[in-house]
Amino acid sequence: MQPVPSTRRTSLLASASILVTCASAHAQWTVINLHPAPTTESRAYGAAGSMQTGLATVDGQWHAGLWNASADTWIDLNPSGATSSVAWDADASQQAGYAMFGNTAQAGYWTGTADSWISLHPTVATGSQAYGTIGSQQVGYVSIGDGPRASLWNGTADSWVDLHPQNATESVAYATDGTNQVGYAKIAGRRIASMWLASADSWIDLSPSDIGNSEARDTTGSYQVGYAYDSNSQQTHAGLWFGSADSWTDIHPAQATESYALAAEADLQVGFAVIDDQPHASVWNGTADSWVDLHAFVPDEFISTVAQDIAIVGDTVYITGFGFNGLTDRDEALLWVGTVPAPPSLAPLALAGMLAARRRR
Repeated sequence: MQPVPSTRRTSLLASASILVTCASAHAQWTVINLHPAPTTESRAYGAAGSMQTGLATVDGQWHAGLWNASADTWIDLNPSGATSSVAWDADASQQAGYAMFGNTAQAGYWTGTADSWISLHPTVATGSQAYGTIGSQQVGYVSIGDGPRASLWNGTADSWVDLHPQNATESVAYATDGTNQVGYAKIAGRRIASMWLASADSWIDLSPSDIGNSEARDTTGSYQVGYAYDSNSQQTHAGLWFGSADSWTDIHPAQATESYALAAEADLQVGFAVIDDQPHASVWNGTADSWVDLHAFVPDEFISTVAQDIAIVGDTVYITGFGFNGLTDRDEALLWVGTVPAPPSLAPLALAGMLAARRRR
């Protein structure tokens, strides 16, 4: 699976009126197949409002693409002169990703059309990708010699900021909320879930104690989501942080052998859980028991599914992802659409966040 971040900015406490329960979620999810007719493969990665970003294969090459909740709205974003491209993430006004020019991946972003492409690739780099975007800010990595270096931009190649921590051999930033950036740094051979505040020396180690590799994949500003390898169960578990390593909260479903949280919005988290050796697109509400198997709502021909990103507009939830269609023998972009009712009381996840903040102070 390609590394796919998303960027979120909704305050957890401010969004306490947005909560989905397991029972209501089971009753309301519908699925839209976004696969564009003239293409041979497609995947949806990013979400912003009712807009989705990702890729579709055209003439054997990945082309970055943009949808508005239906297959026939797909727009090919592949820039002129690029052999291939991917749009990993979306914000209200732009789509972030990369384009291949010759043998070099160049980080960049679009504003809705192929000819709007702006390269973020620094002149000193041998490769770069942008994985997340919000407002005028983008995050990803830049390669200079050995390994990727977590990176931050503000709309231009010249604005590049190197977030690479001291003593790390590689690092990547997957997402930003405009203030915090999250990803991982590899130190002493171990991937460490990481958070930054726009500089290399602001690096925060989020890795839980007695845990193997871990990665932070998204941040809402109030909490972070990702996954960590549990050495006791010898499984990778989805989880949450509230800004520190000791705030780690495991949301791994009991039914799963592995789980990964890839994105979050308000009180909801999305990703996938491995059930019977197959990835199942998943949504959580802050606890392991709140897990909902989104795979249950796709047509029977889909063997596996992954949820990559989430956006909430009013009472409507948009979850992007893709699934492997056993009949067509290909990945196809998918969109889950549901509604979120207002809860009768403050969300348990918000309460947990307040307690974690008090402990840190």
